[in-house]
Amino acid sequence: MQFRLINKKLGVKSISIFSEFSYPENIKDICYIKDIGFLCLCDNSIIKVTDQECNQVISIDNPMSICKGSEGHVYVSYQNGIRDFNYLDGYYHSELFGNEELENIYKPLKKIGVSGIYVHALGNTVGLSISPLNKVYVIRKGSVYKQYGSGLPTYGLSSSMQLNSFYNPCGVLMYNESTVFVSDTMNGCIRSLGDSHRIIVGNPLAPTIYPTKLLISNKKDILYYLSKNYLRSVTVSDSKDAMLYENEHILSMSMVDDKIYVLEGI
Repeated sequence: MQFRLINKKLGVKSISIFSEFSYPENIKDICYIKDIGFLCLCDNSIIKVTDQECNQVISIDNPMSICKGSEGHVYVSYQNGIRDFNYLDGYYHSELFGNEELENIYKPLKKIGVSGIYVHALGNTVGLSISPLNKVYVIRKGSVYKQYGSGLPTYGLSSSMQLNSFYNPCGVLMYNESTVFVSDTMNGCIRSLGDSHRIIVGNPLAPTIYPTKLLISNKKDILYYLSKNYLRSVTVSDSKDAMLYENEHILSMSMVDDKIYVLEGI
């Protein structure tokens, strides 16, 4: 299979090709680690991608999403939970959430399987969105801090229904320790949850976007998101939405300084 990693400097229309490479497995997600480079998830492995080549660094069965954790660590979600890889120690790994307090989350996942567990970390706080169980968890220091979603897949008009209805949430981003942004994908919106609830972009009653992975600018004023074949941006304060890039084979994205890197098939 053929892939390429391009970069787009913010505010500039043109793109540049960082790397083109071949790999026999499907690629699902990507993240950037300072001093390490780009790590990509494949069907059964994690690979490192440079501007010259790609190499497998470790094997893992059916990973779903990857993000940078605390210093020296990267978190990878898979069907049975989250693994913590210490890349400063030869990618030694442990189960990040293996304690009894979280068994209520992962026991049903092990039994029925899920199409996606999406993870994002901010210090000691980790956000998980789980599709198709339609729930969002905020984990702090190894235990459940907050839970959103009753498992109902529709979006209601009442405030209680709004807070408790997700439909295949395929993205999560910890904005700060009390606020989490969620791609409520099949409800067609990005939502802010925490001290207050609001829709940042989209209309769940008449969806026109289907957001998945989320990134945030260094100043935390702009969200970047993928929706089908598009890379889009939206301002956090006043919800100004814009289309930045289009390609029918977009797989994932990552951010380095003032550039967004888009991973796509060729």
